[in-house]
Order: sequence, then structure tokens, then C-alpha cells
Amino acid sequence: MTFRVLETIPECRIFGVDLSYNMLRIAQEKSDKKGLNDRCCFVSGDAYALPFREATFDKAMVAFGIRNMPDIPSALTEIRRVLKDGGY
Repeated sequence: MTFRVLETIPECRIFGVDLSYNMLRIAQEKSDKKGLNDRCCFVSGDAYALPFREATFDKAMVAFGIRNMPDIPSALTEIRRVLKDGGY
């Protein structure tokens, strides 16, 4: 999803978050190959305690990781915390 968004919306910047070092490494390798490092950053983090200040982002998305979250309402509350007013 990250790379599709970056290819579709040129002005977009993305912060990808994952608990898995291997997933972050794979994402970084893909970003390197596609030449998109200036538009994306991959960060180790937990969906229940995102490493960002409140009201940081305009938009958020979750793909397959949502299926691995035993407490989806808490994860969505944390995502909402980092969204700006009016963000989605």
C-alpha cells in the first residue's frame, strides 16, 4: 500500500511503522530500489503506542497488520491520537 500511494500521490510523504525488524528491512529495500527514500521513512513501533506526537498526520492507513491486533479498538484510538483534527 505504501508504494502504491507514493506512486499515485506525488506530494505524499509516508511514515511506515512495524514491530518487525524484518518487515522494516524489506520495506527499506523496496524503497531503495524504487528511489523513494526522500518520501518515506520506516520506524520500529507498536500500534498501541505510536512513536509520534498527537495531531501529527493528515491521514493514516492500516493494511494486513490489523488482523494481528488483539485489541483493535485500542489500536484505532492510538491512530486517532496521531491524526490532526479533520484527519482520516
